[in-house]
Amino acid sequence: QPSYNPDEYYRDLTATNADQAQNPLFPAGIRLQSQSGLKDENVEYRSLPASAACGASGCHATEYREWHASSHHFAETDPFYLAAVSESVRASSPDIGRWCQGCHAPSRTVREAVSGLDRRTDGIGEAEGVGCYICHGTVGTPTRTGNGRFVLAAPQDYPFAANKGWRRALYEFLIRVRPGPHQRSLLIPAMHRSAEFCSGCHRQSLTIAQNHYQFVRGPDEYGEWLHGPVSGRTARSSGRSAEHSCQECHFRGSPGADTIATVSHRSPGGATALAALHDSDGAVDGPDSLVRDCVSLDIFAMRPAVGFGGSDSWLSPLDHPRRNYALRAGDTWLLDIVVHNVGVGHSFPAGYLDLKEAWIEVRARDSNGRTLRSNGVLVDPNDAAPGDAQVYGGLGLDRNGSPILRHNQTAQVTTAYQRSIPPGGSDVARYRLVIPSTGGGGARAVGSLRITARLRYRSVRPDYARWALSRASHIRGQTISTAPPPITTVAETSVRLPLRRTDDLPMNMDPPQRLLLAKRYEDYAGGLLSSVEKPDIRGATLAFHLANELTPERPEPWLGLGEAYLREPDLRLAALNFERALQCAPGNPAAISELSVVYNRQGQPERAVRALVPLAQAFPGDAELQFDLGLAQFRAGSYPRAVESFRRSLAIDPDQYPAHFQLKRCYDVMQRVPEARREDSVARYLPEDRAAARLVPSYLASHPTAARRAEPLPVHELR
Repeated sequence: QPSYNPDEYYRDLTATNADQAQNPLFPAGIRLQSQSGLKDENVEYRSLPASAACGASGCHATEYREWHASSHHFAETDPFYLAAVSESVRASSPDIGRWCQGCHAPSRTVREAVSGLDRRTDGIGEAEGVGCYICHGTVGTPTRTGNGRFVLAAPQDYPFAANKGWRRALYEFLIRVRPGPHQRSLLIPAMHRSAEFCSGCHRQSLTIAQNHYQFVRGPDEYGEWLHGPVSGRTARSSGRSAEHSCQECHFRGSPGADTIATVSHRSPGGATALAALHDSDGAVDGPDSLVRDCVSLDIFAMRPAVGFGGSDSWLSPLDHPRRNYALRAGDTWLLDIVVHNVGVGHSFPAGYLDLKEAWIEVRARDSNGRTLRSNGVLVDPNDAAPGDAQVYGGLGLDRNGSPILRHNQTAQVTTAYQRSIPPGGSDVARYRLVIPSTGGGGARAVGSLRITARLRYRSVRPDYARWALSRASHIRGQTISTAPPPITTVAETSVRLPLRRTDDLPMNMDPPQRLLLAKRYEDYAGGLLSSVEKPDIRGATLAFHLANELTPERPEPWLGLGEAYLREPDLRLAALNFERALQCAPGNPAAISELSVVYNRQGQPERAVRALVPLAQAFPGDAELQFDLGLAQFRAGSYPRAVESFRRSLAIDPDQYPAHFQLKRCYDVMQRVPEARREDSVARYLPEDRAAARLVPSYLASHPTAARRAEPLPVHELR
């Protein structure tokens, strides 16, 4: 783990020019391993190898071909990116272009800087986006703040690498005769296979240098992975998932491949619109195949819209409910669909939520296949997602309270709404269903109701795509296809609801069936608890109890009950359920870490410290755990140890406002005034501005669609 360097962090956070940042490439975040590389007489960085050379030599022809069809290659010429950058530069300053270019065109950024060219010109060489040398020439990511902060080293290569003719032929001959030095120079397996390697660009925040305002969090796939179950580093998700890196999904090659040469360099992600522009969306392991099936849908429960009085009103799971029920024409029910992130190491959707659109389409059909009720059905692919649908995405506001519609991120100060599903998490989409008596055209509904749900996704909103493509055509001087962005069906499921049913759920299911059903109840409960502001604690508690009935020997339902009671808060019942989880699985890290939270809130910090110290040693990469330990040590009066714990937490994730605030409190007590002032400055700078937050209610009051999407658990109509 890197150490927390407060001076370096404060400098990166607040720098407004190259001298303050101590980086000649500012506002790009790239660091050169040898700053002497900026001198004109030093040609180390002036002749960075072009990616085409890696494929032309015959050594890496397959890898080059895969990379050439990837989003990394098109990062510099992506029309959606070009339009957004031009808009931001127009509204702000040319420096914004250099900041964006640091991740989208790092080779060009370095070449222009060391050659002393005007960064507003077209620069040097062919546009290659994130080329071979940028990844393989990266030797470290010393901070975890993202924004393109990776360290690039000049290639230690054979002579004549940048020449042509017989000299180039001699270079290629030397590599074939003795490839070892070339391989060791451009491959650091421990780093290139780590998620930290990707953190340099796939974690973004805007600071004074970009928005002339303050810290505003941007897309943070690395942070979501770090604090989620897929990283394998968090105590609270221990046992739920083994450690998986970004490369296992985005660079996967042949099954069981263990060497960097056998992985795929297509690096597919969720950029389905960009792939469609380059006719590569149908390729093997393209974006479509990665996005599909990464999220599951489960049409799980129903309850009467009126008279809901407890567990007796539940009908779940709908493919085999636990009690008799009858659907009568005219009755109104609330239908709950569980959306579970099963296969993404970060949130879904990921990246810029102001551009992404994912929504649920629901249809209710009779036995003849006629659609009787629906929600979220898109009539024209050029249309936006229906306003009354369950939508996953976000909308930013500028300092005037106006929506950010052209991806000019430097103007954003707050968020009107934002909904995504964290890794391993779930969400609940709720619909009001009036049981129909007739179908379309007055025909009588027959047989049963078949409810079908589909999760639809596109990586770019159609209105932004139209604007960006026309704008990019003007910038590049060539015609770009304006076809609507492709829509991918991520997940699909259905369930049949008979008009009358008499059989009960048999409780003599075999163990695999009971386990599967228990997990479905846990996902449902997790979705009901997903809202920070207004969780459905009662419904989640009922669902966890039902999961507990099915598998009382497992710790997960007890942990879920404890988390629900902790949200209520009922500390006594929370502690009781965490202790029951420990009885099922002695030494369970999640139960111990949650119990320590209860101890802290009950005023027993010494007890919390005893529980957390061995756990923090077992999970050194868990920033939240280190923070909890520091908080317990602070309350126990062990201030120097609390400082150490908070600094370990900040070394893992330096953008944590609470850790900076608590570290400031420690320094205050210890009368370390300079350190306290520095942490106080950071703690004031990181959280959202209260004045900006006050823009949200007035915007939502005049925009009903946005207001509905901002609700914790909106009820959508099946019309």
